[in-house]
Amino acid sequence: MALVLLAVLHFITDRTRAAEFVHELMAALPPGSYLLASHATQDFETPEAIATYRTMLDQGRSDVWPATRADMAAVFDGFTLIEPGIVPAGECRPASGGRPRAPRFPTRSRSASMPGWPARTDRTIRGPDLHRRS
Repeated sequence: MALVLLAVLHFITDRTRAAEFVHELMAALPPGSYLLASHATQDFETPEAIATYRTMLDQGRSDVWPATRADMAAVFDGFTLIEPGIVPAGECRPASGGRPRAPRFPTRSRSASMPGWPARTDRTIRGPDLHRRS
C-alpha cells in the first residue's frame, strides 16, 4: 500500500505539524507501506527570487510554503529512504536512456519514497490546520 502526497505538504505552514501529519497518516497503513511526497522548494532559486516570494507569502498572495531539502528530511525522520531518496522531482525516475526529465514548470519540488511506518492503533488521525494565518 502507498500514501501519495503530491502537491499537498506545501500548504501546511508549520514543518513540525507537517511531520506529525505524515507520521499519523503512515501509522494508519499496514507495515511495509510506502510514501511518495512532493514539496515546493526554493533550494535552487536566487536570493532575490526567494525574497520576492517571501513578500508574496507575507502579503497573502500565495498559499504555497516552500521547504528546503533539510526541512523535508526532518519531515521524513524515522523513515528509511529508498532510492532515489530526496531529489528534485525530475530526477525521481529518469526517462528511458537514464537521463532525468527536464521540469516543465519553473517551480521545483522534491520527492521522496520510503517504507511505511509501523501501524499504530492508539491514535486517531486528525487533519492539519492547512491555512493558519496570523
